[in-house]
Amino acid sequence: RLVQLKQAFSQVGYDNEAAHTAAQAAVEVALDWRNRFEVPQQSLDVLAELGQEIPLVAITNGNVDLDRIGLTPYFQQVLKAGPDGSAKPAPDMFTKAQQFLDLPSEHILHVGDHLVTDVQGAKLASFAACWFNDMNKNVITQAKTRTLPDIEINNLQSLLALL
Repeated sequence: RLVQLKQAFSQVGYDNEAAHTAAQAAVEVALDWRNRFEVPQQSLDVLAELGQEIPLVAITNGNVDLDRIGLTPYFQQVLKAGPDGSAKPAPDMFTKAQQFLDLPSEHILHVGDHLVTDVQGAKLASFAACWFNDMNKNVITQAKTRTLPDIEINNLQSLLALL
C-alpha cells in the first residue's frame, strides 16, 4: 500500500521525498482508523471461555493491531501475514500454528470469515474449517468458492457447543 500511495503522489507531481512522506502519513492515518473499533464483549467472553479449554492461535492477513483492540490476551500465539509468512490461503501460517500447537493438523479447527483465505487455506493445510458467516451469505452464490467448510456458524457463541 505504501508503494502504491507513493506512486500515486508521484503521479500528481510530488517529488520523491514528498511522495514518500505523504504516503507514509496516509498509511498511518488509515491504520489509525482501522483500529478504531471495539470488539463486542460477547466475542471477548466467548474467546475467554474457549481459551480456558483449548489453546487459541490467531492467523490474520489483516493489519489491525490486536493489542490496541484488546484481543492479544486471548491468544497464545498471533501470526500475521508478512512477518510470519505468506498471506492465507498459503500454508505458511497454518503450518506455524500447527507446529506451535504440536497437534496433528486434522485435530485443529480454523475459524474464519472468508471462504477462500480461511476455509480453503485451512483445508489445504488439512485443518478442519469453520466458516464464520455472520452476514448470512449463501455459500453456493459466493464467488470463487471451491472448498466447502466442515461447519458453518453465524455467531461465535456457537463455537462453545463444540467444546
